[in-house]
Amino acid sequence: SGAAARGRAALLLYSADDSGFERLVGALASALCQLPLRVAVDLWSRREMSAQGPVAWFHAQRRQNLQEGGVVVLLFSPGAVALCSEWLQEGVSAPGAHGPHDAFRA
Repeated sequence: SGAAARGRAALLLYSADDSGFERLVGALASALCQLPLRVAVDLWSRREMSAQGPVAWFHAQRRQNLQEGGVVVLLFSPGAVALCSEWLQEGVSAPGAHGPHDAFRA
């Protein structure tokens, strides 16, 4: 099968709060494509994600990833780490807008 020829699947989820971090995620995804991996990242699926919505897109990718025995890679920007630390210390949710292309928050 085509999936077997590409090897394992990797679903990259990242905090989309910084454009510089998003570029790094894109570079990592491109580098991972040099390995025998089928890489899924929302950066490359914006049209599909807009049509389905981030939650439906995420669950479809996760389901396919699990069926292929793949891995999910979570990538946190420095800003996301700081917000998480603040949330854990204070127990309050930090306000933050997320757009229609944000699979990380799905």
